[in-house]
Amino acid sequence: MLDEFARRPVFKSVPGAAAEMRNSFASGGGRALASWLAEFYQRQTYRPLGAWNIGWFYAMAGDRESAFALIEQASEKREFRVSWSLADPGWDELRTDPRFHELLRRLNLPESLAHKPVR
Repeated sequence: MLDEFARRPVFKSVPGAAAEMRNSFASGGGRALASWLAEFYQRQTYRPLGAWNIGWFYAMAGDRESAFALIEQASEKREFRVSWSLADPGWDELRTDPRFHELLRRLNLPESLAHKPVR
């Protein structure tokens, strides 16, 4: 699956990106890969992802500070699709943080999103 993901045009456009992605996963698993993806997409001017999406990668990597900084940036720009995406398990690392609860309150979303969904 990682090889298929690495064949996407955005990675092909940057020499060595696919190999770096594979190496990050091989050396550190999913968290390392998520961190690499967040940093990769932040550097891109070609078809960059929005702050909300990059924040999701940082959340999956366990980097709360970077995740919340990008969530705030996305919030200011009103660029996200919150109602469905906050239920994603990628946000689980942030659910116990008071800033996550504040985000839910500001967006008038149910507090139940602060709890890990039953899978």
